[in-house]
Amino acid sequence: MAISKKELLAGLVERVQRILESGGLPPWQKPWNPEFGDHSAPFNPVTGRAYAGLNRLDLAVSGALAGYADSRWMGYGQAAAQGWRVRQGERASYIHLPVEIHREADRSGAGADPEAAPDARSGRTLLVFKRVPVFNAAQIDGLPPLERVPPEQHPSRSGELDAIASHMGVPIQELPCDRAVYVPAHDRIELPPRTAFSDQYGYDSTRAHELAHATGHAKRLNRDLGGAFGTARYAAEEVTAEIGSFLMCQELAIPYQGGNPDLTADQHAAYLASWATALGQDPKVLGQAINEGARAATYLSRQLTQAREQALTPERDEPPPPPRGRDAGVGRPDSDIALGPER
Repeated sequence: MAISKKELLAGLVERVQRILESGGLPPWQKPWNPEFGDHSAPFNPVTGRAYAGLNRLDLAVSGALAGYADSRWMGYGQAAAQGWRVRQGERASYIHLPVEIHREADRSGAGADPEAAPDARSGRTLLVFKRVPVFNAAQIDGLPPLERVPPEQHPSRSGELDAIASHMGVPIQELPCDRAVYVPAHDRIELPPRTAFSDQYGYDSTRAHELAHATGHAKRLNRDLGGAFGTARYAAEEVTAEIGSFLMCQELAIPYQGGNPDLTADQHAAYLASWATALGQDPKVLGQAINEGARAATYLSRQLTQAREQALTPERDEPPPPPRGRDAGVGRPDSDIALGPER
């Protein structure tokens, strides 16, 4: 069964709203710990490849609804080929594969519908998405347990975030301030000093959040970054940045705090209220924010790949700065859909 991008997003929005209505937080706001190291993001254990973009977010939402902790997902046939068995009665989740459909133009012009979509009239290629069922490792018998990686063994990824920023041409300036922010007019990120953060993870996840904002600059993905605080546009951009940074933190195995680090504590409640209002009035706002968040993560991932190819990603061996009290950290604990196959 093939579906349109609009239908794909509508289904994802519906499931996110189910989480919200049940009193839960969306997956990209719930703090998580990469207990499986580099295998913390949804991936296929048969091929070893991670799912990307909307597929990664889709599986994170499915896992949150079902209560799955395991990050492994695969097709029924893939599991069977390994000698593993999907338990009877288990329900599949779905990933979506892009499929191009070419429609021939009506050369006669007779009976042509002037209201038809331009693609249908001109014979251009349409992009639809094929639903492919996958199952989580928690639904499958015979798999060995996924090895957990102790936090002290997680490598520092600060160097890779530096490389992403450098490759994007976005300077990160540490200033004597108490908030983190991306400044579109100057295309730069401003942060408090690194020692103001309670731990390395808060510092890194905050930079990932601001880098996700920076993908919206006119010379990159060209999002509307001009929404005033408290407006639906402002809330939508925050959701976009949260999703983008959540997916990027998954890829880098960085604990994601989900604390809206570019907002002060006083602004946080107002932001959440504006987001709830936007969702209640028009689910399309969330659908667009979800799509843009996946695009932001895909953009950042491509920048990381290119930076790695250019050997711009030296790792820092220095330990994180010591905590400076409960109130020290602003990073508090709190295609472009890159769609992967059953892979």
